[in-house]
Amino acid sequence: IDPLYNIAAHPLDESLFVWHANLVGPVDTPYEGGVFHMEIRFSDDYPMTAPSVRILTPMPHPHVIEDRICLDLLRDYESFFDSESDDWGRTKGTGWTSAYSVLTLLIQMQTFLVNFDDCSHLNDKQISMILRAIPKAIIKAHEFDCPDCAHAPELPWPKVFVSEPERRFSSDSESELSEESEEEHEIASKPIRQEMITCFHTKKDHTEAVIGLGIRKKVQPGTAGSKYIASLNACFDFISFDAFKEGVRHDASNNPFTHWIPLYINEDHGKRAFPILKQAMGFITTDKLQNSFNPEWIVTILPKLLSSLTVDVMSDEVHKSLSALTTYCAFHRLFLLFAEKNPFIVGYVDKKIENFIEHEEKRNKKAIPSLGEFLPLLTISNYTWDQIAEAYLLESLDRSVRWYLTKFPELRYFNNPKVEAKRNDL
Repeated sequence: IDPLYNIAAHPLDESLFVWHANLVGPVDTPYEGGVFHMEIRFSDDYPMTAPSVRILTPMPHPHVIEDRICLDLLRDYESFFDSESDDWGRTKGTGWTSAYSVLTLLIQMQTFLVNFDDCSHLNDKQISMILRAIPKAIIKAHEFDCPDCAHAPELPWPKVFVSEPERRFSSDSESELSEESEEEHEIASKPIRQEMITCFHTKKDHTEAVIGLGIRKKVQPGTAGSKYIASLNACFDFISFDAFKEGVRHDASNNPFTHWIPLYINEDHGKRAFPILKQAMGFITTDKLQNSFNPEWIVTILPKLLSSLTVDVMSDEVHKSLSALTTYCAFHRLFLLFAEKNPFIVGYVDKKIENFIEHEEKRNKKAIPSLGEFLPLLTISNYTWDQIAEAYLLESLDRSVRWYLTKFPELRYFNNPKVEAKRNDL
C-alpha cells in the first residue's frame, strides 16, 4: 500500500488506543512548512465509537476550537451535529461509521485541516486574523517537544513522507493498458470479485463469516391495533452476522437499518447461512426469534424487498449502480433458493396467481395490497406473464384512477362538454 503523504500516525508503546500523528502543511497552502502534532484516542469499543483528536501544537483554523477539531467524524463535537441527525441518531452520509479505519481518519483530517473551504460562519476580519496567526503557529510547532512520545523539534515522530511522487499521465497510458495480460484483463472485468464480499465492520470475508445486508423496516398501524410492514429497504454494504449481533445498525454511509438478512454467495457460504436465513425471515416479519419456520414469510419479505429496490431506483431514491443491481440479484437468488428447498412456497404462489387470474375479487387491494410486490412472484411460479397480463393490466388501470383524479380532479365530473372534450387527451 502506498504511504500517505504529508500526514502520518503511530500508536504509542504504552497503549494501542493512543496514537500520535504529524500533519505537514502542503505547499501552496497557508500552512506550508508547518509540522502540527496531534494525539488520537480510540475508545475500547473501536470501531463502534468515533475517536477523539487533540491538537498538541497551535493551529489557527476556522474549525479548530482551542485544541479540538469541530469535525463530524470525531466524537469531540458529536453533540453539535446531533441536531441534524435522523430518527436513528445520525445524519445519513456523514459522521463516523464502523467502516472507517485509521487511514480513513487521517485522509479526512488532512483534507479538512489544510483548506478553508467552509468559512461561512466567519467574516473577513476573522478570517484575516486566523491567516495572520498561522506563521507564528508554524514556528511554535517546530519548537514543540512532546512529553509523551519521541517527537522533537529536529526529529518529528512519527516520520512523514512529505513529497508526493510524480504520476505520469500521457498518451502512452493507452498503449500500456492495451498490453495488459489476458489474466489481468479477466480479473479486472469481473463484475463482482469474491474479495469484495467483506464485512465493512469486522473486515472478515465470506469464508470467515456469514455475510449479509442490513434491512430497514418501517411499520404502519393496521386494523384493530395491529401493525403491518409498510416498507423494507436494503443497504448495499456487506455486513456480517457477528457485526449485527454486536449492535451495528448503520451502514458504511451511516444509513440506518433495523434488521439483517444473510446472502447466498456460494455453496459453502450458503450451507452456513441458510439456518440463519430462516431465523432472519422470522425476525424481520415478527420482530421475535421464532422456533418454527413459516414459508409464507418468504412470499411477504422477498417480493417486498425486490419491489422496494425497483421503485427506489426508478424514482432516483437510489443511484442506478452495480451495487443496486447486485443487491436485486442477491435477493432474487434467495427467492429461488427457498423455492428449490420448499415446494410449498411454489404451490402457495401458484395458487395466489391462479386466484388473481380467475377471480376478480382476489386481485383487489385487500387480496393483493401491492401489484409491485405481486410481480416478483412470477419468477418462481409455473405461470408466465402472458397468462396474467390481461388481469394485471385491468387491475392496474383500476388502481390508477385514484392517481389520475388526484392530478386531474376535473375528471370526476361527467357530461361537462369542456371536460369531455379533453378527457381523451388527459
